[in-house]
Amino acid sequence: MSKSRKKINELVEELCLPLNDHPFQIPNNWIFVNLGQVVTINPTKPKLEVPDEQYCSFLPMGMVSAKKGRIERLEEREFQKVKKGYTYFEENDVLFAKITPCMENGNVVIAKDLKNKFGFGSTEFHVLRATKAVDEKYLFYLLRTESFRKQAKMKMTGAVGQQRVPKKYLEAYPLPLPPVKEQKRIVEKIEQLLCKLDQIEEILEEVQEASTLRRDALLKKAFRGELHKVKGEHYSIIGNQDSLPSKWEWRTFGEVAKVNSNLVDPSLYQEFPHIAPDNIRKYTGELLNYQTIQESQVKSPKHYFYKEQILYSKIRPYLSKVIIAPFEGLCSADMYPINTCLETKYLYWYMLSPVFVEKASTAGSRSVLPKINQKELSRIPVPVPPIEEQKQVVNKIEKMLHKEREVLKLIKDTTLKLEGIRESILIRAFRGKLGTNDGVEHHTIEILKQEFEIKIK
Repeated sequence: MSKSRKKINELVEELCLPLNDHPFQIPNNWIFVNLGQVVTINPTKPKLEVPDEQYCSFLPMGMVSAKKGRIERLEEREFQKVKKGYTYFEENDVLFAKITPCMENGNVVIAKDLKNKFGFGSTEFHVLRATKAVDEKYLFYLLRTESFRKQAKMKMTGAVGQQRVPKKYLEAYPLPLPPVKEQKRIVEKIEQLLCKLDQIEEILEEVQEASTLRRDALLKKAFRGELHKVKGEHYSIIGNQDSLPSKWEWRTFGEVAKVNSNLVDPSLYQEFPHIAPDNIRKYTGELLNYQTIQESQVKSPKHYFYKEQILYSKIRPYLSKVIIAPFEGLCSADMYPINTCLETKYLYWYMLSPVFVEKASTAGSRSVLPKINQKELSRIPVPVPPIEEQKQVVNKIEKMLHKEREVLKLIKDTTLKLEGIRESILIRAFRGKLGTNDGVEHHTIEILKQEFEIKIK
């Protein structure tokens, strides 16, 4: 054996992780390597000869679809304005969002359709450039697995809320590496299976959209007094407002409710629940998972709220994030704890109605981060029936929405199952269990040796 051939063998075999370092079992013709050995992470930007007036592709973080793993829109910016201080990437590079919460949501994308075959983007991306040993789509799907993201989250560094996945973690990550032809077969199989799941999800989204439209129509009728019209009842019109039954009246939000600002030091309430806008599902009035003050490690003052108060997010009012507090706790300063002289559920449902959402969304003047202040909130008109009728409206709404809630619960449960199936497909893919492996195909080591030998020659 020649010295060069011997050197190639040694170099390639050094790539392989020892058997004791294998996180799981893989087919016999695969190997485990550190990701940084076969993927260039954050490659050095070359010297680019581009005219000053030339435009190039620019990718803001917000233009990556976490759910679909694709670029929603590339901007065109002047080359001279982005060539410094931004992340550089080329066609087919894999971009991985390294900050929270983007990383947790699976923000990974392959750069495609770039102007001049290169682009710039947010510095909060890691750029991964595959060598000939790795198919970029194989790498893309690996980074989208929940198991990868969970491990990455544990290795994050930096301040709370803006932690980042370090480059060293990616470099050391154990990558299951089959032959490239097998990688391509795996990708093809993954995409066939995920396409079927996507079709099911599209149907669920259509059902959910129809349910939302029915709910919105119901709430519009409820707050015009049309769910229980009395024969011969007179409807009055006040100013530019919609007509109402004769016993109803238009009041302002400030007349029927009050924002109960009560900022406290969170260090004195370590075991209390901490509710932020992200803990409320948009449009639904549903409380999501939350942490205690201690777990979320918040330091700045927060609002103390009581059980049965309304909590309303004042930022991005078009997202309609509002709940009735099921317990006492602290909430973000971006939320309003609200007391009302009305039936609490009546005001809660009105705040979820499209009528209120439209008025709240157009009340503020800020465009970068829409926010409704207390003065703007206080001016929103509220249709107010007698207290007993408020209770009747609430009962009718909740009775009529019962079936819709069952539909939404079924959609939610099915979506969770689909997410589990999706993760199961990816886990099996990277263990060689999708039935695509060719047992007689050359071992990955032999293929890499050939690659090294070609380069040396």
